[in-house]
Order: sequence, then structure tokens, then C-alpha cells
Amino acid sequence: MLVIFALSSRSRLPFQEDVPDWSSHAAAFLILAVLAGRAFAHGGALDWRLAVAVFVFCVAYGVSDEWHQSFVPGRHSDTWDVLKDAIGTLAGLAAYLAWSRRIPAREARPS
Repeated sequence: MLVIFALSSRSRLPFQEDVPDWSSHAAAFLILAVLAGRAFAHGGALDWRLAVAVFVFCVAYGVSDEWHQSFVPGRHSDTWDVLKDAIGTLAGLAAYLAWSRRIPAREARPS
């Protein structure tokens, strides 16, 4: 989140001409979703409720990032960017879900 915030704070990105906008949004939020999924599930498998929570968390951050960009000179807020963020989030969730299914179930710890 700090990297996304820092890049959003810049008027011009160093890779802006070389990397398509949709891919940079999708990649950033794919990574965020994988990391958030791991954090929300404490390193284990995600259930559907946690997956929905991760999706809402990441998309809400995407909305806040667009709002933040609206205050940066040379940048603008765009609803389509939030859609790109959501698509990246879904891809990240799919990747984490596929990976987390390979983790053996944790045994309940005694109280």
C-alpha cells in the first residue's frame, strides 16, 4: 500500500510511457490482494468470507487511491482505474486461493 501511495503521489511515473496503464494497475492490485489475502488468512487458506473481505478492502483502497490522485498536480481520478484495480484484485485472489488450497489444514490449537 505504501508503494502504491508513493507512486500515486508523483506527477509523472518513470515507466508511464513504457507500461500500459491497465497492466500497472492490475499488477499492483494483484500483489496487494495476494499480500492482503495472506494477512487476512494468517498465512492459511481463505474461505469465501475472507475472500470477500479482501476484495472489499483492496477495492476500497483503490477508491481512496483515486481520491488521493485527484489532489496531485498532473494526475486525475478515473473510475476506470478502480475497475482495473478490481480486476487485478480478483486475479490476486484467484492466485492466492489456488496457492492456499495446497496448504495443509491447520489443527485447532488447545485453549
